Amino acid sequence: MKSWKGAAVLLAAMLGAIFSPGAGYAAGAIQNLSPKEAAAAIREHGPGKDFVLLDVRTPAEYREGHIEGSVLIDISSGRFKDEAERLDRGKTYLLYCRTGNRSEKAAAIMEEMRFGKILHMSGGITGWIKEGLPVVR
Repeated sequence: MKSWKGAAVLLAAMLGAIFSPGAGYAAGAIQNLSPKEAAAAIREHGPGKDFVLLDVRTPAEYREGHIEGSVLIDISSGRFKDEAERLDRGKTYLLYCRTGNRSEKAAAIMEEMRFGKILHMSGGITGWIKEGLPVVR
């Protein structure tokens, strides 16, 4: 009986570590983040070697204002899968668009393509701006 309880406690601790915000992200699953949670993830990881901030809007929208350090791959260009195919599947990707619809679609495509760590910013850059978070033009 004691070993069952110990195993249950250990399993609960492991699941808590995997799924709690900011403690790491579950591989193979899309994790939705609020704009504030996304900002915290960006601060924690910083766009760079293993963390990519991916803007999936059009080039014109990107020029109007984007999150600093983001990379643009337009989901509506017809070349999204081809461009995503060249990305490193071992990195963590945080996706956003204007309101969250296109980035949700892009995240699902990347999940199908077997990217391991996909974060999706719910509310898009519109929600980001409403929270008073910075954009660059």
